[in-house]
Amino acid sequence: MKKIIFGLLLISFICYSHTITFIAFGNIPKGCSLYLTGSFNSWKPDDERYKFTCKDGVYVLKTDLSGVVKYKITRGVPRLVKMWNIDW
Repeated sequence: MKKIIFGLLLISFICYSHTITFIAFGNIPKGCSLYLTGSFNSWKPDDERYKFTCKDGVYVLKTDLSGVVKYKITRGVPRLVKMWNIDW
């Protein structure tokens, strides 16, 4: 019985989880760090788990999120943000 319940919980998690790739480029100051913050991490602006990697001026972050998510892209401090909302 326990195995069946675990299997059903795992399936429901997979069904409602989405791997999302965020890409940022353009007029971003050279050498700055970008972070994703939002309702999924209590709005922590410099959470290392959500730090973008940069290659040739293009910032990329691939992460799993689920449900209704509000988020911002920050430079590690609350006042330097861009804000978008997504609903999965």
